[in-house]
Amino acid sequence: MHKLVLTGLIMLSSLANAGGWEDLDSWNELEGWNEIPDPTENIGKAWQDGSDNNLNLTQTGDGNLYRSMQQGQENEIAASQSGYQNAITVWQAGVGNTAILNQTGDYNSVYLGQAGYGNTATINQVGSYNSANVTQYGENNSATITQIGVGLSVDITQSGNQSVEITQFN
Repeated sequence: MHKLVLTGLIMLSSLANAGGWEDLDSWNELEGWNEIPDPTENIGKAWQDGSDNNLNLTQTGDGNLYRSMQQGQENEIAASQSGYQNAITVWQAGVGNTAILNQTGDYNSVYLGQAGYGNTATINQVGSYNSANVTQYGENNSATITQIGVGLSVDITQSGNQSVEITQFN
């Protein structure tokens, strides 16, 4: 079962069961995947393979871009974008991975990659030109990132039963 809950004015490409994860050489093989949104519209693109993967996406504002790929079971994504030209890219593979992502402001970006079992990431960005890159492998990793301000940046890689909590502000 694939569940997509979407609110706002979104152009959505749902590519559930599009031939299997292993058949994709890259994200670029998905039609229009690297499309840049018109500054007056929001774009949400989701690809899911497996069972009981869920996505809840809310976009308000203009020019926001959301992309995700999920494979496995019981992976969850809750994402919210409000403002102008924010970008979220999520990749999850495995079982029971969770991503909670919130962006408020302009020109913020999140890249999140999670593979394994029971990884969780919560990323909150408020302001402009903030960047968060988080990669987690293995099981039971946890990352909580809060960025409040302008021009903040974080880059994290974790593997196996690690936990990090970072708050940045200016």
